[in-house]
Amino acid sequence: MNVNEAIKAAQALDRLAVLKQLELLDTPAEESFDRLTWLASQITNSPISLVSLVDVNRQFFKSQVGLPEPLAAIRQTPLSHSFCMHVVANSAPLVVEDARKHPILKDNLAIPDLGVIGYLGIPLITKDGTALGSFCIIDTFPRVWTEREIKIMHRLASMVMTEIELRAQIKARYHAEEILQQYTDALEAKVAKRTQELQNVHEQLLETDQLKSKFIDDLSHELRTPITNIGLYLDLLHRCEQENRNKYETVLREQSDKLISLLDGILSFSNMQKRLERPNLTFIDLNAVITDVIFTFQTKMQKQHLNFSFTSSSERAKIWGDVNQLNQVVTELLKNAFSYTKAGFVHMSTYHTENNDFIHLRVEDSGMGMDSEELTHCFKRFYRGKRVGQLNIVPGAGLGLAQVQDIVTFHKGRIEVESEVNKGTAISIYFPALTSNGCNGN
Repeated sequence: MNVNEAIKAAQALDRLAVLKQLELLDTPAEESFDRLTWLASQITNSPISLVSLVDVNRQFFKSQVGLPEPLAAIRQTPLSHSFCMHVVANSAPLVVEDARKHPILKDNLAIPDLGVIGYLGIPLITKDGTALGSFCIIDTFPRVWTEREIKIMHRLASMVMTEIELRAQIKARYHAEEILQQYTDALEAKVAKRTQELQNVHEQLLETDQLKSKFIDDLSHELRTPITNIGLYLDLLHRCEQENRNKYETVLREQSDKLISLLDGILSFSNMQKRLERPNLTFIDLNAVITDVIFTFQTKMQKQHLNFSFTSSSERAKIWGDVNQLNQVVTELLKNAFSYTKAGFVHMSTYHTENNDFIHLRVEDSGMGMDSEELTHCFKRFYRGKRVGQLNIVPGAGLGLAQVQDIVTFHKGRIEVESEVNKGTAISIYFPALTSNGCNGN
């Protein structure tokens, strides 16, 4: 095999891939290899001994004995100075008595530059048959290599390969342990995350249970009062004279309305949960929904003498949603605004955000407002503000804003609340808008 053929064989991609995978190139000297090169040099009385690994355009000396400086420090030469690439190309020993007379090697630059004359190289071959390089001894004079020396070099080359394979096994085990550790760390992270999620769910369930318990206690009190009053006034009505009947009938009607309001709130929440499971989605003009709801509040507006207004930045505010659910949102927002505002104003508005990707529905009032604690809990199921509960201002189950948040979330929107005690509340809801082609803006 001539020089060009040898270079081509040495540069085979599959061979280079195996060599690279072993991670031997450009590594520091190691005693386990240095002992073998020293031993080869001593036993055969050779001035130079090398563990040479043949790369794509160079040979790297994993171990060396006898090289002059600066070559001993550099630990590599180009392939133009390599006998070992011929060992790799043929996957066979190369025995050279006088390189100056060798038909293929006589023009190799290692002869004039490094004084290589006698050469004996044994291939370093992996178990799968890949030749990595050569374990060689070199003399600066012509040399007739004996059978004993060739056998010794075969044995020592086998020991070099044992070191390489042992090193590869250690590296593979280290990588396997590293991968296992990474997998273990990832698994532990997932377990920790899942544990935290379950803990959060557990805490939420406990909190919900506490709220439910409080709700049941509050509801029992709320129901007991009108029921007791109804019974009392029915008894009085039965015994009273005609002139007092109208007064008692009015009280009975108020207490009956309070009971109906409480039961309607619970029933409304139950129905809304069912609607969220089976929505009827279509294109909706939110302004039209608002106009319909406002009409149902006309009587309440007249009684309370509040300054109410509704404005919109455009004729239509088109979104994709369930009309019944959105009707419930607007109803709940207006009901709260009117219930907690005894004097002043209630203002509702809709307009497109700056990029036209959301419809902003905003309801502002000048009512009693909420403090920071109430703001934190206002969207929780069964929660009623402390002042609302203490003063018995408005009957209810504490489910209204929880329903609103569920519906807004279902419609891929978001809700924000600003409030200050005795100054009022502003609730902003952002629904994804529809573009002119009927698609969501975002």
